[in-house]
Amino acid sequence: MPKNIELLAPAGSFDALVAAVQNGADAVYIGGNKFNARQYANNFDEQSMIKAIDYAHLYGVKVYITLNTLIKTKELDKLRGYIEFLYANHIDGIIIQDLGVAHIISRDFPGLPMHGSTQMTVHNIEGVQMLQNLGFKRVVLSRELTLDEISYISDHSDIELEIFIHGALCICYSGQCLMSSVIGGRSGNRGMCAQPCRLPYGLIEYNKEKKLKTEGYLMSPKDLCSYDFFSNVLKSGVTSLKIEGRMKRPEYVAVVTREYRKMLDSDYSSKGKEELMQIFNRGGFSNGYYFGTKNRDMICNQKPNNWGLYLGDVENQKKDWIDISLKNTIQIGDGIEFWIDDGKNCGQTVSRIRVEGKDVNIAQAGQKVSIETKKRLKRGVKIWRTSSISQLNFAKESFKNPYGRKIPISMKGRFEIGEMATLFITDDKHITGIGKSSQCVEIAKKRPVTTDDIVAQLSKLGDTPFELMNIDIDADKNIFMPISEINKLRRMATDELIKKRIISATPIYCNEKNDGNKQNTIGEKEMEKKPDLFLYTDELIDDKNILELVDGIVLCPNNWRFDFGYLKEILNLYKAQGIVTRLMLPRITRMEDINFLNNLDVDIWSMFDQYGAGNIGMIEFLQHRGINNIIVDFSLNVFNNYSIRLLEDMGIKGVVLSPELNINEIRDITSIAQMPCEIITFGRIPLMITEHCPVGNDKKDCKTCSLKQGDFRLIDRKNAEFPLRRTGIYRCYTEILNSKILFVADKTKDMLRTEVDIYGIYGFEMDKEDVANILRLHRFMLDNPKAEITDDMKGIVSRIQEAGFTRGHFFRGVE
Repeated sequence: MPKNIELLAPAGSFDALVAAVQNGADAVYIGGNKFNARQYANNFDEQSMIKAIDYAHLYGVKVYITLNTLIKTKELDKLRGYIEFLYANHIDGIIIQDLGVAHIISRDFPGLPMHGSTQMTVHNIEGVQMLQNLGFKRVVLSRELTLDEISYISDHSDIELEIFIHGALCICYSGQCLMSSVIGGRSGNRGMCAQPCRLPYGLIEYNKEKKLKTEGYLMSPKDLCSYDFFSNVLKSGVTSLKIEGRMKRPEYVAVVTREYRKMLDSDYSSKGKEELMQIFNRGGFSNGYYFGTKNRDMICNQKPNNWGLYLGDVENQKKDWIDISLKNTIQIGDGIEFWIDDGKNCGQTVSRIRVEGKDVNIAQAGQKVSIETKKRLKRGVKIWRTSSISQLNFAKESFKNPYGRKIPISMKGRFEIGEMATLFITDDKHITGIGKSSQCVEIAKKRPVTTDDIVAQLSKLGDTPFELMNIDIDADKNIFMPISEINKLRRMATDELIKKRIISATPIYCNEKNDGNKQNTIGEKEMEKKPDLFLYTDELIDDKNILELVDGIVLCPNNWRFDFGYLKEILNLYKAQGIVTRLMLPRITRMEDINFLNNLDVDIWSMFDQYGAGNIGMIEFLQHRGINNIIVDFSLNVFNNYSIRLLEDMGIKGVVLSPELNINEIRDITSIAQMPCEIITFGRIPLMITEHCPVGNDKKDCKTCSLKQGDFRLIDRKNAEFPLRRTGIYRCYTEILNSKILFVADKTKDMLRTEVDIYGIYGFEMDKEDVANILRLHRFMLDNPKAEITDDMKGIVSRIQEAGFTRGHFFRGVE
């Protein structure tokens, strides 16, 4: 097995932290009361965080703090104070999403290890290299990568890599989900995800008529479990193996950490997989994406929460007793659930069990038993054991005593008449705690203290984390020392050893921190003008009615197999009319996509005025080709002016701001940003981008892709329809679009307060006449912001509003 692979466990509470440490975690990740992606976990205030850090460091366990959310400009001062607290308490690393946070840490807190969160959507070697260049110590890779891709990245980088090995999977690439935010105002990028992906949906197809293809929990993935291919994971070259679950109970943390600790220590258990299944599963586990995208194996569309283990079917019911032939063990105190056909499942705690008419406490698989219940159940109803009382009790016992995991020590004591007694306690890391008595050893006047007496007192380590392995006492004969003094000697030495162990595990940052008062060199904008109009399109447009209305064309190809002759012809047409051209590289570009880009005609990298980067890896990709005029897309989640500053330092020339910002928050950025800022003001905002294809859920592969030509949508409980769009370069990804069109043209007077430089118009999947009408409306409103909408324009507005529209976050924002 590769050496020094870290087992990283979640801790959403202090009990969960103890559970992780006591069950063998090498490191834990925890969140404070603010700025972390699990705001609904218990989390840690400052005092409990200090306690947590000291406790973990006592056991040599590292502590990483999650600061993996987006930060608003107005929150930056408070954020800096929080980082200062973390810096002063010597955390082992800070997990971040926001580029602005990286700018603050690298400038003002040098040496504080930065870990790039999975929320940064790093999924290619270029992204890893970019974060390494920015000073990151570790990158948490996107969960969608295969083990082959991970191994390739490991072989071609020097930075630490972290991957998930167990727990819940998001259906969307982490950091790219706006669904909870747009639908309910609870942003996953701000730690408040409402998990709309765990709700039921239908898949409908429009082909002459509306047809329901399937329904269920179509976006609720099974949990990842690497138990069956753990040896493959160990060969991937990563540094850290991460268990997901800061929202889970301490018992879950205990069980999962224990089972993976066993595997890391080559102590495989025949019951290990069953233990993991029992504590939590959604219709079994999946291999995630580690061996490729297998749509049919990923989703649990029947039930989105815990299933437990299958016990059997109801065979008969007589009054308050049901008969069942057991497939698994059952015990009084277990939780069970009855699966009813209409979906109204119900459950209970097992209170009585009978075998052959006799009451028993436990029954084994293979036995026919009767279980008491007040429910009225039909024959054939399936029964699942959702919780095992024996498993939960065993798990609780493992963290009941915070010092249950013992640290081996040896003792050496010297008791010499006329001298202070001295005790040396040395641990397995050769750290020594020393205790000295407050009074001299005396000659005994009555009963002397024997060596056995001294050993008996010094061995009383029950309320400490230590276990005595060896003791050597050098004592004069016929001595006396009060028992209380010997106990005090032991406490003094153990207390000092605890302090020294904590200090030894505390990281020392390599540089002095700055005072944070450096002058911010971002100045006021030099000029103001009305925004330009940029049209986003997935096809080349030569319609003069459209071209005369736009200042820029952003090409987002769905087909990257260009006709270069035609492409050059159209681009020359644009340039002749003074239209700025931009080629947008998608927000997901996996290794196969990049290989395809590398094989394109090299002229592609000089044909456009600008190039858009949909992920941080594409910045590295473009700069490597000598391209300087790079615009970053909204998918980089730029949320504050410190992110702008970092991008400027990287040589970026423009940015599309996050669609989760409101007008005032945008203004906070644009008022001081030197680079051009852009916002999307029209179109269907992509709420998710997924590796999993809802349309391909019943297909073995993508050779007979229906999404490519068809009109498919997801429909929710409120009958809102979310169009699906196929996207990608070489590989295929699915975008789930908002059910409503973003529309603010009739609010132009308010929108101009943002002081952005560019309005982006999404013209995807619209006919040319509609595109021209939308552009005409926006152009009119920009030219005449105080004017009344003309009658012909009112018709355009009316049609949009009748179809269903949203103002996005411009007038509400996110918490």
